[in-house]
Amino acid sequence: IEVHLIPGEELIGKIEQKTLNKRRNIMSCEYYKKALKLIKENEKLLVKSKGAELEVIQLAEKKLGVKFPEVYKQFLKDFGTLTFEALQIYGIVNNELNDEKGVPDGIWYTLDERLRYNFPNELLIIADFGIGELYCLDLSSNNEYGKVIAYIPGYDDNEQIREVIADNFGEFLYKQIEEEIEFEKQYE
Repeated sequence: IEVHLIPGEELIGKIEQKTLNKRRNIMSCEYYKKALKLIKENEKLLVKSKGAELEVIQLAEKKLGVKFPEVYKQFLKDFGTLTFEALQIYGIVNNELNDEKGVPDGIWYTLDERLRYNFPNELLIIADFGIGELYCLDLSSNNEYGKVIAYIPGYDDNEQIREVIADNFGEFLYKQIEEEIEFEKQYE
């Protein structure tokens, strides 16, 4: 079957996609800003960590063979990793990449899972809440804003559901911070 495009239809499709991508980026940034505001308002729950420099972030991308979404890069610059009361979001620890680390080093954890369990190359582990699922940024080429999905280790990739937890990293971070604050309020 041949598909004939109306002149300019392909261009219009590309423009619409760029507009949609711009909107997604704005939403991710807005959620990230809201998460930062909550963190600042509840700073007593934050365990300070050292942010990562751009060169280290770029080296991490190169080691993994992926591109991080802009909001996740900003998170890495701002925090490196995040420990907020019981919540832990993985990233780069102490502005360095080291093959001998452990969690919360998300780069090490992802590379280790790739070596040991044939973990998908397009996923980056950003959290493990100890319930069997790994929370991952989906960095596949058609997902430039990094949807956060649940991935269950031990199952073949074709058996994975890859449930979408959040449309982007900013949304994921905001929801997790919000939940942690609500949980802590119950015990004040």
